[in-house]
Amino acid sequence: MRKCLLISTIQIPLFASLVFSQEILFQDDFESYTAGTFPSNPWIMRWDGNDSSSQIIVNNESVSGTQSLKLEGAPGWSAAAIVFLPNIPFTIYCEGFVMAERNYFITLLGFYNPEVATWGQQYAGVNTSINGTIGCEGQVLQSCEGSKWYHIKIKYRSHSDLCDVWVDGVLKGINIACEKTGDYNSFQIATRFEGSYTRAWFDDIKVYADSLTMMLHYFFNGIYLDLNGETDSAKILIRKALTYPEVNKGLNAESYLPVSMLHCIYDSEGDFDSIAIYKQKALNWYHQHGYLFLATYMSNDLGLFYFRKNKLNVAEKYYQQSETIAMEMISKNLWYRHDSLLNIISLGTDLIYPLHPWHLKELIWILGKSTYNGLYKINAAKQRSSEALHYYIAFSNARDTLYHLQRNREEYELKIKGDVMEKLRNQEDIFDFREQIYFRDYKLKQSVYFLVGLGIIVILVVLLAFVFIRQNKLRNEQQNLLLQQKLFRSQMNPHFIFNSLTSIQNFILEEDSDRASKYLSRFSKLIRNILESSVEEYVRLQEEISTIENYLELQKIRFQNKFDYTIDVDKAIHPENMLIPPMLAQPFIENSIEHGIKHKKSKGNIYIRFVLKNSSIFFEVEDDGIGREKAKEILYQQNKEHKSLATAITMERIRVLNRKLKQKIRLHIQDVKDSANKPLGTKVQMEIPWIA
Repeated sequence: MRKCLLISTIQIPLFASLVFSQEILFQDDFESYTAGTFPSNPWIMRWDGNDSSSQIIVNNESVSGTQSLKLEGAPGWSAAAIVFLPNIPFTIYCEGFVMAERNYFITLLGFYNPEVATWGQQYAGVNTSINGTIGCEGQVLQSCEGSKWYHIKIKYRSHSDLCDVWVDGVLKGINIACEKTGDYNSFQIATRFEGSYTRAWFDDIKVYADSLTMMLHYFFNGIYLDLNGETDSAKILIRKALTYPEVNKGLNAESYLPVSMLHCIYDSEGDFDSIAIYKQKALNWYHQHGYLFLATYMSNDLGLFYFRKNKLNVAEKYYQQSETIAMEMISKNLWYRHDSLLNIISLGTDLIYPLHPWHLKELIWILGKSTYNGLYKINAAKQRSSEALHYYIAFSNARDTLYHLQRNREEYELKIKGDVMEKLRNQEDIFDFREQIYFRDYKLKQSVYFLVGLGIIVILVVLLAFVFIRQNKLRNEQQNLLLQQKLFRSQMNPHFIFNSLTSIQNFILEEDSDRASKYLSRFSKLIRNILESSVEEYVRLQEEISTIENYLELQKIRFQNKFDYTIDVDKAIHPENMLIPPMLAQPFIENSIEHGIKHKKSKGNIYIRFVLKNSSIFFEVEDDGIGREKAKEILYQQNKEHKSLATAITMERIRVLNRKLKQKIRLHIQDVKDSANKPLGTKVQMEIPWIA
C-alpha cells in the first residue's frame, strides 16, 4: 500500500491558470421563511447577554425588496446568527449584503469559532465599525454610511490564515492576516452594539468553494483517515472526490489520484474485485491520455494481479499491453506520449523535479524486466516453449540492460567519490610531509614564515592593484560621462537652436501650420533623443539612425534645400537589436554640412552608410563638398581662433572608450580627389563594435 501511496503523492498540481465551477456549501436569501420569525434550521441564534429586547428575525427590509434577516439588541451586547460548517476546506468564499442602521456600531460577516471567547480571535471576516468604515482584521478598507446596502465578498485561505476582500465587486484588500485561535467551524453574521440601541440587516448569503478545492479537500482528508486506520471513512471521502465532473484536463488528471488511492486501500483489505475495477479505470485513463509510465506500471500490475489468481489469458493480455506501451516509452525516452503533458496536467512533474536520464532509463527498464518476466512465466506455464524462450531472452536482455545502466551509474558515482578521496589523500600526504619537515629542520620553519610573509605581501600588492584598477575604471567612466555632457552641449549649440526656432516662427507667421508642425515634431524628437543618449553608454542603432535622420531633416530646412542625403543600412543589420555608443556619427555629419556643403555653390549630397562586417558596424559619411583644405582656408579667413569642439570631443571619447573595449573603435578620414588631384569631397569611415 505504501508503494501505491508513493506513486500518488509525488504528483504536483499545476492549476494556476485554470478556472473551476463553484460548489455551494450554504446559501440563504431568507425568502422561504415566515416574516417575523427566526430561521432556526440551519441557523443557530447566539448573543452576549439575556436582554429580552434583543432579537433575530426575518424582516421585509431587503436588498431586493422582499425579505432579509434583521439583528437587533440592547446597548453593549452582541447578537449573532450562525450556520455550522464542519471541516472547512483550505480555500473558501462567503458573500452577502450588509446594511447597518447607523455607521457607528459593529456588524460582522465571516467565518467563526464559537469555542474562542476573545473578540477578534474568534472570527475571520469583514465588519462595519463604529468609526464609519468597512474593515477586516483591523485594516480599514473604505468608508461606509448608515442605512445603505453593501455587497461583501471574502476569500479565506485556512492553510495560511489570509483573507482577500471585495466590496461592491471591487477588490479592497489582499492577503490580510487573521488573528486566529483554533479552527473555524461556522459561518456567522453578527452585530456588536456600542452606544445606543441599533439594528443591522443581512441578505442573499452564500458560502462556496471551487470544485477543484472540494475534490482535493475530500481526497487529502481521505488519505489522512486511511493513514490513521479509518479505512471505511477514507473510502467514503475518496469516492466523494471521484464524483466531481471532469471540467478540464487538469481536474480530470487530478481525479485519478483518488482512483490510484482507492485500489491501494482495497488491496490492503483483500477486496480483489474492487482492486481490478479501479486499476482498470486508472489504466484506461492513463493510456488514453498519454501517461506512458503510469500506464505501463498499471498494466504490469494488472498482469501480476491476474497471474497470481491463475487467470493466465487475462494476465497475458495485460503483460502484452505493458510491453507495447513500454516499447513506445523506450523509443521516446520519456514518460509521456506528448511533451505538452509537462505543461498542462498535474502529473507532469518533470518540469519541477526533473529526473536524471540514468534514473529515467532505469525506471523504464525495471518495468520492462518485470513485464518480460511475467510473459516468460505465462508461456512456460502454458508449455509454449518457443514463446517462453523468446520472452526469457527478452527478460535476460532487459535485466542485462538494467544491470549495465546501474553499473554505469555506480561506476560514475564511484569515480566521483574516488576523485574526491584521492584529493583528500593528497592533502593528507602533503600535511604529513610538511609536519615531518617542520619537526626535522628548524631552518625550514623560518623559510615557511618567510613564504607566508611573502604571500601576505603578494596579497597586499594584488589588493592595491585591484583598488588602483577600480579607481582608474571609475575615473574613465567619469571622464566618459563628462565628454558625453560636453558633446551634448556642443551639439545643442545656441546657433542651431536659434535657427530652428526661427524657422518654426517663420512657418507660423506664413500660416504654414503643416510644415511648422512637422518641423517642431522633428525638433522635439531630436532634442529628446540627444537628451536620452547623453546619459546612456549604449543605445540601439535604430535610435541613433532616427537621431541622425531628424538632425538632417532640420538642417535641410535650415539651409533651404542646400543638400540631399541618403541613409543606406545593410540588410544584414538588425537596428532594433544592435547597441552602439551614442552620438559618434553626428559631429562628422555636422562637419559635412557646415564645412563641406555650406560653401559649395551647387546643391550638395551626403551619403551615410551602415555596413555589417564580422562583429563590427562600418559607418561611413561621404559628401561631395569643397573638401577639407578649402574649408580650412575659408574658416581661417572668417575666424582665426575657431576650434572644432565637437570633433575634438568625439576623438577624445573614442580614446576613452577604447580603453575598456576589447575590439577597438577605428576612425579614418579621407579626402576624395579626382585624377587631377582636385578635391571632390570628404569621406569619414568608422569601425564600431556592437553588442546585442
